[in-house]
Amino acid sequence: MDNDIKVAMIYVSGTLGTALLTFLGIFIQKNYICGCCSREKPVPEPLPNPYLPEPLPLSNPALPVPIPDECQILETKLGNFLGIIKVNQSNCFMNKKKCPFCNKYFCEYHIKPNNTGESGGHVCESMNP
Repeated sequence: MDNDIKVAMIYVSGTLGTALLTFLGIFIQKNYICGCCSREKPVPEPLPNPYLPEPLPLSNPALPVPIPDECQILETKLGNFLGIIKVNQSNCFMNKKKCPFCNKYFCEYHIKPNNTGESGGHVCESMNP
């Protein structure tokens, strides 16, 4: 085989390998979360304003509970491999619905209880098997 052909094949295979590794890195970054990081984002407490009166406690249980802005999939039990949690959060911007079994709010992709370990859905510990 001619040396020019060998060099061209090495060049093309290196370029394709780089493209595949880049795509794999983007996929892993979007779909996996390391288990060493905190799952919940810390929320700083607001400082009390001395010029505003104290808010009255809510005693009416009929008031609606606000729906959280984020899907609560990270608050459920998730499987992992070597400390890497596989979760697809690309659809978590959708409308949130309340699970009737565990009373947590999930996007439409994660609302279906899924205790078998397949992709999609959430592990619902309150659901009867």
